[in-house]
Amino acid sequence: MIFVVGGLSALYLEGRLRTEMTEDISSRLFEQAEAGKVMIESLSSVNSIESVHPHCEKMGRAFSSRITVIDDKGRVLGDSSFDLSGVRALKNHANRPEIIEAMNLGSGISNRYSQSMDTETLYLATRYSRGGKMGVVRTSLPLSQVDASVSRLRRMILLACFIGIIVAVVMSWLASHLMLRSLMRIVDSSRNLLKGKSVGRLDEKRGDELGVIARSFNEMSAEVERLVESLANDNARLQAVLEMSEAVVVLDGKGVITLVNDSTKKMFGLDDAVVGRPLLEVLRYPALFDLVKRAKSGEAQAAELSLSTLDNPALHLLAQITPQEGASTSVLVIHDITQMKHLERVRQDFVANVSHELRTPVSVIHASAENLSDGALNEPVQAQKFLDAILRNSQRLSRIISDLLDLSRLDAGKVDMEIEILNVEYELQCAVSNVDSEIQRKGSEVDLLVEKGLMVKGDAKALDQVLVNLLENALKYSPAGSNVKLTAQLRDDMVRFDVLDNGPGIAPEYRARVFE
Repeated sequence: MIFVVGGLSALYLEGRLRTEMTEDISSRLFEQAEAGKVMIESLSSVNSIESVHPHCEKMGRAFSSRITVIDDKGRVLGDSSFDLSGVRALKNHANRPEIIEAMNLGSGISNRYSQSMDTETLYLATRYSRGGKMGVVRTSLPLSQVDASVSRLRRMILLACFIGIIVAVVMSWLASHLMLRSLMRIVDSSRNLLKGKSVGRLDEKRGDELGVIARSFNEMSAEVERLVESLANDNARLQAVLEMSEAVVVLDGKGVITLVNDSTKKMFGLDDAVVGRPLLEVLRYPALFDLVKRAKSGEAQAAELSLSTLDNPALHLLAQITPQEGASTSVLVIHDITQMKHLERVRQDFVANVSHELRTPVSVIHASAENLSDGALNEPVQAQKFLDAILRNSQRLSRIISDLLDLSRLDAGKVDMEIEILNVEYELQCAVSNVDSEIQRKGSEVDLLVEKGLMVKGDAKALDQVLVNLLENALKYSPAGSNVKLTAQLRDDMVRFDVLDNGPGIAPEYRARVFE
């Protein structure tokens, strides 16, 4: 039976292994061919062997496979398995099946005997286009490694069958003797139970002393298994606590560490030799020690601590210590709230900044309205100045409120982008026209540098908002009569926009907070 199963398994596994390895090699060759295609299409010239062959050699060394480049007439321009003279001596490849298929369909694959390499080989080719000329990049690998793997598998299965036969014969002989020796089974089960291994129930139907022993052993085995299961559950719960992201430290009545999790070691940079040492010796932070000291009263304690470590000079922690009832131990849990404190500070700064921004236009509008109410309304020149001030600051107030609404929608995730194909030149011209009044007022110029017909995917309103924002800042902080450049360039599959001005730029101490 072992030989029959092994033989059928060998036939099935050989076929599966050969198929999967061939598919894996094909996938790898396709990726290499595509990479070679990209490199060939990036060359300045692909018209001669001298310009192409060195790149084939580099790719062949990098991919550990044979790389061949053939032009649309079948002439070999480069082959990583030959030198220059060998490439010139190669025959025309126009009649190769994978070349014909690649030229017609874009890619081709062939499994055939290679005359130049004298071995069964898998070929994969893909078509490239460079400067109006087409050709083929072909990658190949010999299938000898597939045959070698299949042979190794066949030998391993045969060896496994032989070993299985020997084991089966020996075990059958042993079973024929041990099945009748009930006492030895009880002894063996006892030994297994002592070692913590799982034990089955013994036969209790015997009416002699062995039956009594078997019943007693089964009861003892069941009780031990229940105890082991309970200990395993307790251990699983303990492991779950220790794997928390928060730092957990267990202390005895004298403040000595009895247990510590990995999060504690990572947070404070501790090694594994901390168990058995006093807390004050391991974590030299008086505030933390004072918290532990207060917990000796028997009540849980909590406190926020600001500490400094090698990795984080400004570490904010929330420490909670809970004495365990009926035991002289305490559990110290430490939460890292540094990020929460940072966000709270950012929120406070944001509120302060918004209040400052709102105060100025409101104050100007209020003062101008009072002046008009006090009689300036009857003086046309003064009245116009105050009305202009009210208009400018009301517009500024409107922009601030609009920005706040945008921030609110962004924070709530309610911004819906309407993605469409945009003409980059047109979008830039629209952005410039939106700040035309500021351009005229400053006597500045805005130069557009963009490739004709450049298109991009995006939301027109959002793109305009970004560009207008940058242009307004550039004009606002540049000297009067200066030149501002607005450029758009294609970078791989993305479009990069740049606004360049002659202003002072952002001071270094504020650059880290630009994106807040």
